[in-house]
Amino acid sequence: MIQTERALQRVLEWGRALTGFADEHAEEAVRGGQYILQRIHPSLRDTSARTGRDPQDETLIVAFYRELALLFWLDDCNDLGLIAPEQFAAVEQALGHGVPCVLPGFEGCAQLRASLAALAYDRRDYARLL
Repeated sequence: MIQTERALQRVLEWGRALTGFADEHAEEAVRGGQYILQRIHPSLRDTSARTGRDPQDETLIVAFYRELALLFWLDDCNDLGLIAPEQFAAVEQALGHGVPCVLPGFEGCAQLRASLAALAYDRRDYARLL
């Protein structure tokens, strides 16, 4: 599995493209993501046998951590009002519907959506995620 510090750095680098993204979003995502991956490791082996995807693939692991960080960030955006309501609506459209987010400070949303789509084993699986 990817080293914690390296994973954290990669999530932080990505998160800097999001207005209001905090180190805590990345830290919680990596810590929580590691716990989840450890708990589901046996089923990941089964999935790997079916899909041919390596459950130790750093790209997949970091994408998972980034998605968790995005959820923590979105939660804080909503609960703490980190961004204006119209910005939140634009982010929602970008993530949920693929509408380009042209607002400065939200480039990370489009990057994450594109990277998740590229990593999806089956496009239908990806569509159900969002």
